[in-house]
Amino acid sequence: MYLVSKVDLSPNGQREVYLNGVRLGGLDELRLIPAKEVKEIRLVRAVDGGVYGVGRSGGAILVICRAGR
Repeated sequence: MYLVSKVDLSPNGQREVYLNGVRLGGLDELRLIPAKEVKEIRLVRAVDGGVYGVGRSGGAILVICRAGR
């Protein structure tokens, strides 16, 4: 089983996915992360998305994996 986004949280915004602090790309990159390896997922609101760089108007999704990944 892999992580998949089924809901568009911000239809006009651009969201970025980060894995253990490293930028992966957009929502499609969630498919690359096996769900069994995920320890925590944090959603960063669009208002706070600027912390992760210019153009992150939809916010960010921070994925933290279990140790060993």
